[in-house]
Amino acid sequence: MNPSVNNMPLKTLRYLVASFFLTIFVGNASAGIPLTPSCIQYRVLGCCDMHCTSYVINHYLPVLLIEVVNKPGDSVFASPVISGVGGASGGVTGNTRIAKHHEQGFEVRVWEISSKMRKAALGPVACAMCEDQYAKFNGYMDREANPPDPLLKSGSKQCGGDKTLNMSLDKLTEISANTGAPKLVYSTELDPINWRTGCRDMQFTAAKGPQIAVTCNAIALKSAASDVMSSLGFSYSANTSGPEEMCVGTWGPNYPRQYRSYNTDITGAAHEAYRAIHIASRVLKKNKYAISGGKLQAFYPSAGQCFAPGANPAEVDQKVRVSHNGKYGFIWWVPVTCCKSLSQMASCKTSTSASAGSLDMGGFPEMDSSEFTGK
Repeated sequence: MNPSVNNMPLKTLRYLVASFFLTIFVGNASAGIPLTPSCIQYRVLGCCDMHCTSYVINHYLPVLLIEVVNKPGDSVFASPVISGVGGASGGVTGNTRIAKHHEQGFEVRVWEISSKMRKAALGPVACAMCEDQYAKFNGYMDREANPPDPLLKSGSKQCGGDKTLNMSLDKLTEISANTGAPKLVYSTELDPINWRTGCRDMQFTAAKGPQIAVTCNAIALKSAASDVMSSLGFSYSANTSGPEEMCVGTWGPNYPRQYRSYNTDITGAAHEAYRAIHIASRVLKKNKYAISGGKLQAFYPSAGQCFAPGANPAEVDQKVRVSHNGKYGFIWWVPVTCCKSLSQMASCKTSTSASAGSLDMGGFPEMDSSEFTGK
């Protein structure tokens, strides 16, 4: 078998893929939720078979939309997406926002982006990408690889509300199905006691508190050392992972998963967005996508570059614009890998579908314009 002949289709495919991504995302992003092309990181890794008739594809896929807002009922959209979500605060009312020096507090909603919305946003290049079933598989494996601590299970039982919360989310899913809106997989407004007190995780944090503090402080010190070494021209990589997912990199503890974050405005919003995704996956099992290896992209107040959970706050501040109304919106991207045949890739090249660069959110209203008008 001639290696040069076998490599030629792969080289050609990589060239064509590069040209795809240079020509998409040119549509009017204001028509929906803007996606950032660089977040995709599309790669052709090699051949799936010895004759190289199909190829190993690896890239990121946008799967979740997260609203991070100041108080129950608030939204990055001009009006509530589903009637009742904003007001369902379980008797707990008032502004969640703390906004003290290095301390933040927000309400969070996590929505699942449907395959239909994603394909419409990606336009003609969608056929060159892996289906979301591969992201779902990673999500299930992710949970199996990281079983919850027994103390977390007992905490959920003691604080209660998980069964009722799941029933409320199921009911809202039925409503959203009729409006064309994405599926709500978690809302802190439907989980007010746990979100405001961290009750669900209190037993775990009480037992693991010293270990959490040591682990998270070590990560912060390594990150600081990395910054110093980088400024001197040396390469130094900080380990941002912790045992039992105790820390979200340099952002601090993951537990208790509640509304208080000792970070600046932008990083605090991202920190709490990640905690909400974590609850949707680990506690409620509503998030069927991976939380390991994912990354966040801001879409509100404007589209930004992707960053990993726990990234250095200085990096986050560069990639997310400060919101003057205190509200943020994020897209959660997860890594996927699959095989695509040469015929499938060829069909992408001949596609005449219109290019697009934003998610059409179906039943969602337009985004809140107060950030831009000052109202």
